[in-house]
Amino acid sequence: MATFWEWDSFDERVRTEADAIREGKQLTSLGQKRGILTLDLLLKASMLLKASESAWQGGDEVRAIASLLVAVRMDSSCWQAYSDLGWRYLTIGERWHQAFVGRVRLTDGQSYIKSLFERTAFYENAVRQLGTALRLYPKNARGWYLLGHAQFYLGEYDLAHASLWKAFELDPLGKSGTMAKESLEIFDSSLAWATVVAEPAGTAEPLRRRRRDTRGENR
Repeated sequence: MATFWEWDSFDERVRTEADAIREGKQLTSLGQKRGILTLDLLLKASMLLKASESAWQGGDEVRAIASLLVAVRMDSSCWQAYSDLGWRYLTIGERWHQAFVGRVRLTDGQSYIKSLFERTAFYENAVRQLGTALRLYPKNARGWYLLGHAQFYLGEYDLAHASLWKAFELDPLGKSGTMAKESLEIFDSSLAWATVVAEPAGTAEPLRRRRRDTRGENR
């Protein structure tokens, strides 16, 4: 697993890998195994989704994302590819944070700012790709759940709350809805605590009253 990716370096490697995939250099072995001989078939979105998953499971984050970028270029209506892209970017941003906390002292201000910048780049791309996926298929509860997390990490708390609530509405008894409800409770508790700490005693209003009603914002 790659850790401490710098965004510029990562983005450049992804673009190079995507060019190689489009030229058919990286899918030959996969096609041979499946008895597929033509590049056109190899570059179908469904094949690229499988190639991305295989690369991700093997720890090759660059190839996993590059495969998805080619998939959406070949089929701009493939919401699953956009959704997976958002998930991958979000996961790498979270890994960046874990690596940072484990290896850098929090008192190191310069390193902290660098970590924040790198993670933000991944989260912003997660929001962008998930937003496209949800425009194509707004009933994707998992997509709303992931979008809510990415928005929260970017400090977009109202939008995060609305996205998580949407996930819960779409799948109240399923996995995505259950996780969204749990995240809402955790996020609300965290923000309520931060509000009390940041404001003078006696001035903090309950978080739910202060937040504007955003439940219908992402509809």
